Amino acid sequence: MFLSSRFRIRFSSSDGKVLPLMMLVVLLATACSSGCSKAEMKQALEEAKVKTQDLAASTQKAVEKHLPSSGEITLRTTPATKTTGRATLEVIAIGNGRPNVVQVTSYDPANSSKDYPAILLHGTTDASSVSALAGKTVSCDVYLHASRTSAVAMTGPGQSAQLTFTSINSDDQTIKATIGAVQLVTSDGKAVSVQGGDLLAVVREGGN
Repeated sequence: MFLSSRFRIRFSSSDGKVLPLMMLVVLLATACSSGCSKAEMKQALEEAKVKTQDLAASTQKAVEKHLPSSGEITLRTTPATKTTGRATLEVIAIGNGRPNVVQVTSYDPANSSKDYPAILLHGTTDASSVSALAGKTVSCDVYLHASRTSAVAMTGPGQSAQLTFTSINSDDQTIKATIGAVQLVTSDGKAVSVQGGDLLAVVREGGN
Protein backbone atom coordinates (compact mmCIF):
# COMPACT_ATOMS: atom_id res chain seq x y z
CA MET A 1 0.00 0.00 0.00
CA PHE A 2 1.19 3.51 -0.77
CA LEU A 3 1.05 5.10 2.66
CA SER A 4 3.77 7.42 3.78
CA SER A 5 6.39 5.88 6.03
CA ARG A 6 4.72 7.65 8.95
CA PHE A 7 1.52 5.61 8.44
CA ARG A 8 2.91 2.37 6.98
CA ILE A 9 2.07 -0.63 9.17
CA ARG A 10 2.96 -4.30 9.10
CA PHE A 11 0.54 -7.02 8.04
CA SER A 12 2.28 -9.45 10.39
CA SER A 13 3.12 -9.58 14.07
CA SER A 14 6.63 -9.64 15.46
CA ASP A 15 6.68 -13.45 15.29
CA GLY A 16 5.85 -13.45 11.57
CA LYS A 17 2.17 -14.51 11.85
CA VAL A 18 -0.34 -12.66 9.68
CA LEU A 19 -2.67 -10.53 11.78
CA PRO A 20 -6.43 -11.23 11.78
CA LEU A 21 -8.53 -8.96 9.56
CA MET A 22 -10.32 -7.24 12.46
CA MET A 23 -7.00 -6.36 14.09
CA LEU A 24 -5.72 -5.00 10.78
CA VAL A 25 -8.81 -2.84 10.44
CA VAL A 26 -8.27 -1.38 13.92
CA LEU A 27 -4.61 -0.68 13.20
CA LEU A 28 -5.42 0.88 9.85
CA ALA A 29 -8.11 3.07 11.37
CA THR A 30 -5.71 4.23 14.07
CA ALA A 31 -2.92 4.93 11.60
CA CYS A 32 -5.13 6.75 9.13
CA SER A 33 -7.03 8.85 11.65
CA SER A 34 -4.24 11.40 11.58
CA GLY A 35 -3.78 11.89 7.86
CA CYS A 36 -4.59 8.89 5.67
CA SER A 37 -6.78 9.63 2.64
CA LYS A 38 -9.94 7.61 1.87
CA ALA A 39 -8.25 6.14 -1.21
CA GLU A 40 -5.27 5.00 0.83
CA MET A 41 -7.57 3.57 3.49
CA LYS A 42 -9.58 1.63 0.89
CA GLN A 43 -6.46 0.26 -0.77
CA ALA A 44 -5.00 -0.77 2.59
CA LEU A 45 -8.21 -2.59 3.52
CA GLU A 46 -8.27 -4.44 0.19
CA GLU A 47 -4.67 -5.56 0.70
CA ALA A 48 -5.54 -6.69 4.23
CA LYS A 49 -8.47 -8.74 2.91
CA VAL A 50 -6.30 -10.43 0.28
CA LYS A 51 -3.63 -11.33 2.81
CA THR A 52 -6.24 -12.67 5.24
CA GLN A 53 -7.89 -14.77 2.51
CA ASP A 54 -4.50 -16.17 1.47
CA LEU A 55 -3.77 -17.08 5.09
CA ALA A 56 -7.16 -18.78 5.49
CA ALA A 57 -6.63 -20.80 2.30
CA SER A 58 -3.14 -21.93 3.27
CA THR A 59 -4.33 -22.83 6.78
CA GLN A 60 -7.20 -24.90 5.36
CA LYS A 61 -4.82 -26.78 3.06
CA ALA A 62 -2.47 -27.48 5.95
CA VAL A 63 -5.32 -28.80 8.09
CA GLU A 64 -6.63 -31.02 5.27
CA LYS A 65 -3.14 -32.37 4.63
CA HIS A 66 -2.82 -33.59 8.21
CA LEU A 67 -6.36 -34.89 8.66
CA PRO A 68 -6.38 -38.68 8.75
CA SER A 69 -8.36 -40.35 5.97
CA SER A 70 -11.53 -42.14 7.04
CA GLY A 71 -11.53 -44.28 3.91
CA GLU A 72 -14.42 -45.34 1.68
CA ILE A 73 -15.79 -48.31 -0.22
CA THR A 74 -17.51 -47.88 -3.58
CA LEU A 75 -19.59 -50.63 -5.19
CA ARG A 76 -20.92 -49.98 -8.70
CA THR A 77 -24.29 -51.65 -8.44
CA THR A 78 -27.50 -51.63 -10.45
CA PRO A 79 -29.49 -49.43 -10.14
CA ALA A 80 -27.30 -47.10 -8.03
CA THR A 81 -23.65 -46.93 -6.96
CA LYS A 82 -23.11 -47.44 -3.24
CA THR A 83 -20.37 -45.43 -1.48
CA THR A 84 -19.61 -45.56 2.23
CA GLY A 85 -18.26 -42.75 4.38
CA ARG A 86 -15.51 -44.83 5.95
CA ALA A 87 -13.55 -48.08 5.61
CA THR A 88 -11.12 -49.92 7.85
CA LEU A 89 -9.03 -53.00 7.09
CA GLU A 90 -7.32 -55.50 9.32
CA VAL A 91 -5.50 -58.80 8.93
CA ILE A 92 -6.64 -61.20 11.64
CA ALA A 93 -4.22 -63.97 12.59
CA ILE A 94 -6.08 -67.25 13.17
CA GLY A 95 -3.14 -69.50 14.07
CA ASN A 96 -2.92 -73.30 14.25
CA GLY A 97 -1.78 -73.42 10.64
CA ARG A 98 -5.00 -71.91 9.31
CA PRO A 99 -5.08 -68.98 6.82
CA ASN A 100 -5.31 -65.46 8.15
CA VAL A 101 -8.42 -63.37 7.56
CA VAL A 102 -8.65 -60.07 5.69
CA GLN A 103 -11.63 -58.03 6.85
CA VAL A 104 -12.79 -54.68 5.49
CA THR A 105 -15.71 -52.91 7.15
CA SER A 106 -17.47 -49.61 6.61
CA TYR A 107 -18.66 -49.54 10.22
CA ASP A 108 -17.52 -50.41 13.71
CA PRO A 109 -18.54 -54.04 14.36
CA ALA A 110 -18.59 -53.31 18.10
CA ASN A 111 -21.17 -50.54 17.63
CA SER A 112 -24.80 -51.61 17.24
CA SER A 113 -25.65 -48.48 15.23
CA LYS A 114 -24.15 -47.93 11.79
CA ASP A 115 -24.36 -45.65 8.78
CA TYR A 116 -25.71 -46.87 5.45
CA PRO A 117 -24.77 -48.28 3.08
CA ALA A 118 -22.96 -50.77 5.32
CA ILE A 119 -20.45 -53.07 3.61
CA LEU A 120 -18.36 -55.98 4.84
CA LEU A 121 -15.66 -57.77 2.81
CA HIS A 122 -14.27 -60.96 4.31
CA GLY A 123 -11.67 -63.36 2.89
CA THR A 124 -8.71 -65.58 3.74
CA THR A 125 -5.06 -64.96 2.86
CA ASP A 126 -1.58 -66.29 3.45
CA ALA A 127 -0.38 -62.72 4.10
CA SER A 128 0.72 -62.28 7.69
CA SER A 129 0.43 -58.48 7.69
CA VAL A 130 -1.20 -55.61 5.81
CA SER A 131 2.12 -54.66 4.20
CA ALA A 132 2.30 -58.17 2.72
CA LEU A 133 -1.01 -57.62 0.88
CA ALA A 134 0.52 -55.29 -1.73
CA GLY A 135 0.00 -56.81 -5.17
CA LYS A 136 -2.06 -59.71 -3.84
CA THR A 137 -5.61 -60.71 -4.79
CA VAL A 138 -7.94 -62.08 -2.13
CA SER A 139 -11.27 -63.83 -2.80
CA CYS A 140 -13.83 -62.20 -0.53
CA ASP A 141 -17.41 -62.72 0.56
CA VAL A 142 -19.37 -59.49 0.20
CA TYR A 143 -22.19 -58.30 2.45
CA LEU A 144 -24.13 -55.18 1.49
CA HIS A 145 -26.81 -53.56 3.63
CA ALA A 146 -27.90 -50.65 1.45
CA SER A 147 -30.33 -49.02 3.89
CA ARG A 148 -31.92 -49.54 7.27
CA THR A 149 -35.09 -50.93 5.69
CA SER A 150 -33.53 -53.02 2.89
CA ALA A 151 -32.62 -56.70 2.98
CA VAL A 152 -28.96 -57.67 3.30
CA ALA A 153 -27.37 -58.75 0.01
CA MET A 154 -24.48 -61.23 0.03
CA THR A 155 -22.42 -63.48 -2.20
CA GLY A 156 -24.05 -66.84 -2.77
CA PRO A 157 -22.45 -70.28 -2.39
CA GLY A 158 -19.38 -70.61 -4.60
CA GLN A 159 -19.38 -66.88 -5.39
CA SER A 160 -16.73 -64.34 -4.36
CA ALA A 161 -15.40 -60.92 -5.29
CA GLN A 162 -11.73 -60.56 -6.20
CA LEU A 163 -10.13 -57.90 -4.02
CA THR A 164 -6.84 -56.78 -5.62
CA PHE A 165 -4.60 -54.59 -3.48
CA THR A 166 -2.86 -51.97 -5.60
CA SER A 167 -0.96 -49.69 -3.21
CA ILE A 168 -0.18 -49.01 0.44
CA ASN A 169 0.58 -45.61 1.94
CA SER A 170 2.59 -46.15 5.10
CA ASP A 171 2.57 -42.41 5.93
CA ASP A 172 -1.19 -42.14 6.44
CA GLN A 173 -1.73 -45.86 7.10
CA THR A 174 -4.09 -46.50 4.18
CA ILE A 175 -4.38 -49.21 1.54
CA LYS A 176 -6.09 -49.13 -1.88
CA ALA A 177 -7.73 -51.97 -3.76
CA THR A 178 -10.06 -52.71 -6.64
CA ILE A 179 -13.12 -54.91 -6.24
CA GLY A 180 -14.07 -57.33 -9.01
CA ALA A 181 -17.54 -57.89 -10.41
CA VAL A 182 -19.80 -60.27 -8.50
CA GLN A 183 -23.44 -61.25 -8.18
CA LEU A 184 -25.15 -60.84 -4.81
CA VAL A 185 -28.49 -62.14 -3.63
CA THR A 186 -30.62 -60.62 -0.90
CA SER A 187 -32.13 -62.52 1.99
CA ASP A 188 -35.51 -62.20 0.27
CA GLY A 189 -34.20 -63.68 -2.98
CA LYS A 190 -33.54 -60.60 -5.13
CA ALA A 191 -30.40 -60.35 -7.27
CA VAL A 192 -27.97 -57.45 -6.93
CA SER A 193 -25.37 -57.03 -9.66
CA VAL A 194 -22.02 -55.50 -8.71
CA GLN A 195 -20.03 -54.37 -11.76
CA GLY A 196 -16.93 -53.72 -9.66
CA GLY A 197 -15.69 -51.18 -7.19
CA ASP A 198 -12.82 -49.55 -5.33
CA LEU A 199 -11.76 -49.04 -1.77
CA LEU A 200 -9.45 -46.86 0.24
CA ALA A 201 -9.21 -48.35 3.72
CA VAL A 202 -7.56 -47.15 6.88
CA VAL A 203 -5.37 -49.84 8.41
CA ARG A 204 -6.84 -50.79 11.75
CA GLU A 205 -4.44 -50.62 14.68
CA GLY A 206 -2.75 -53.95 15.19
CA GLY A 207 -3.56 -55.00 11.64
CA ASN A 208 -0.18 -54.24 10.05
